[in-house]
Amino acid sequence: VAVPLLLVLVVAIAAAAWLGVRSYRARWARNVALPEIARLGQAGPSVQAFRLAREARRFLPGDRGLQQLWRDVAAPITIRTTPPGTVVDWRDYSAADDSPWESLGSAPIAGILVPNAYLRWRISKEGFDAVEAAFSTWTTSVIQFQLDPQGSTPPGMVRVPGGPYRYGPAPAVQVEDYWLDKYEVTNREFKEFVDAGGYRKREYWRHPFVKDGRELSWERAMEEFRDTTGRPGASTWALGTYSD
Repeated sequence: VAVPLLLVLVVAIAAAAWLGVRSYRARWARNVALPEIARLGQAGPSVQAFRLAREARRFLPGDRGLQQLWRDVAAPITIRTTPPGTVVDWRDYSAADDSPWESLGSAPIAGILVPNAYLRWRISKEGFDAVEAAFSTWTTSVIQFQLDPQGSTPPGMVRVPGGPYRYGPAPAVQVEDYWLDKYEVTNREFKEFVDAGGYRKREYWRHPFVKDGRELSWERAMEEFRDTTGRPGASTWALGTYSD
């Protein structure tokens, strides 16, 4: 008789403890999390607000106030990749480079909710060079990534997908895929270009040179590319190099 009664008592205590913890977490979600989510949301797009709301929804699934906050801090994103089957990760744009990534699973991914904020993205698959990018869900809700075979990506560059592009009131233009430096060109890198004969190789200069409304010849244009001492280089350089 004692053993069944003891088992009933243990189950009752465990159930009471579970209900107590759940009640505590629900109070935390309502009294602590909701005000903090609202405060963070008022300050602007926030990954922290998204994570806090995601946690609070576990304990207040039907709360209308939380549902409204969730619609404000979360947004759907669709990601397609070539090839498919890539791993898609994201993290806060302002996070440190050694901060952990959060995985969304394998592409294609349709309508999954992520922070309504500016995010960093990593697309990876074995046998291909990983792609890192940055964009927000308020600029686009559908994104396409193309991965290149491992070792084929130009060092220090990223692929920019082609398509129609428009800036401000200017008419849209159609562009093809192209490679872009991941970081700005440094003085040191530009000096390497100049020293390697970059101003002597016509194949690097594909567009006409125009100054004061007049088109310049190749030779005349190259004479314009001089530093303060008349050497080839940027206009702010001297003696063919940049200052410290």
